[in-house]
Amino acid sequence: SELRKNIATSHGVSQYQITYGALENAFMTLLRNPNYTGETVTLGLSTCYITAAGGTTKTVEARCSDGNYVRKVGATVTFSLGVMSVSGISEVP
Repeated sequence: SELRKNIATSHGVSQYQITYGALENAFMTLLRNPNYTGETVTLGLSTCYITAAGGTTKTVEARCSDGNYVRKVGATVTFSLGVMSVSGISEVP
């Protein structure tokens, strides 16, 4: 039914927002600690696994699931001359 489609879409959008928020959390943590490698965070019913791998160029990914929906987003973070740059934010299959 149309109601079920709307509920499913709403849950998918919420899961994307939570995942993007986890990725932003990783960016903020990397600003304070460039050696950060990730963590597991629980937000409401969602569990997020955040990874940050690499040296001065890092691949940062957040994968979150609420048991029904799984979303994964990633980006590249580069450190140069004391400045952190973020590029290529996208959903990862």
